[in-house]
Amino acid sequence: MAEIKVIFRAYAKMILHAAKYPHCAVNGVLLADKEKLKDGRCLVFVDCIPFFHQSLALAPMLEVALVQVDAYCQANGLKIAAYYQANELLKDTEPNSVAVRIADRLTDNFQDSCLFMIDNSKVTTGCEKCALKLYALQDGKWIHRGAQTSNLKLENSESTLKFTSDLLRSKAYQDLVDFDNHLEDITREWQNLDLNAQMESFT
Repeated sequence: MAEIKVIFRAYAKMILHAAKYPHCAVNGVLLADKEKLKDGRCLVFVDCIPFFHQSLALAPMLEVALVQVDAYCQANGLKIAAYYQANELLKDTEPNSVAVRIADRLTDNFQDSCLFMIDNSKVTTGCEKCALKLYALQDGKWIHRGAQTSNLKLENSESTLKFTSDLLRSKAYQDLVDFDNHLEDITREWQNLDLNAQMESFT
């Protein structure tokens, strides 16, 4: 399995999405740098696009989101290469049928796509540990890759966790816009450019 790196922006936005809606399941996709996919040895996730918090399984809304994000990727040298989900219950970190179905869909366009589940119990203002569980497709099933076999790294992990903690403490999740927010008010941008700029000020 290729080495997997998640940079600060991608990681923080996933965590902020889960923190903004602690009473809901949330999901979205991760975008990889297309140039770094060419050698097949490393997946570098550079951004996160939050999708939904109201109903994760609505096919028409999912199609709209995927089409718009794919166009965004084409224009910016990126590729949809992973799906993430945080379940509603605190200790539930297993992929359900929705997670499996959407992750399977992504493999149609990128066979090395992976699935991240967020461990809600680690979404705290302290951000002491990475809250991601990595799943990879093996023999048609999504298998959890444990710490010894996952090849998952947070880029500059100490700084990433610290800056994510700072964002949570400042309640930056209030500024995060997912597709549900965008569909309710199309003036709100799902690209989260303002939040991205705020994150750049940390680094």
